Amino acid sequence: MGSDPSLAGRSAVALTGLAEAYRPRPVTPLMPWRFPGRLVKPYVITARGRSWDDQMVGVARVAAARQLEFDDAMGALGLAVVILHLGDDGIYLVVQSWAKDFQSRLSIFSGMDVDDLRPAPIGVAPCVWRCSATSGRRT
Repeated sequence: MGSDPSLAGRSAVALTGLAEAYRPRPVTPLMPWRFPGRLVKPYVITARGRSWDDQMVGVARVAAARQLEFDDAMGALGLAVVILHLGDDGIYLVVQSWAKDFQSRLSIFSGMDVDDLRPAPIGVAPCVWRCSATSGRRT
């Protein structure tokens, strides 16, 4: 494996290796969650060998609802997307709610288990390759 000449700098080989290692993961759109004054489109993304069940989704839904209540208090519009990502290295919960116009609030939680989800460290962001798999899907 060589480095991609379009990538500059000392990290070119590492970045090319990451790109070559990327494999699409199954994305499961769930039925929308309806709360008073709020509509949420939930998805589950799973790494190879990971599986999910309704109990995990229920725990994620409760955690997401707490964040969405906070977002509502900050002026959210009531439309949100939630992604439960069962990754190779842990579990992530991404909660994105629309605040106004084309602005949104993004909150990320992580843990080793769905019962262990905590706010992710500052600077942690969802993998754009994984999250892009949910864009454009219709439920």
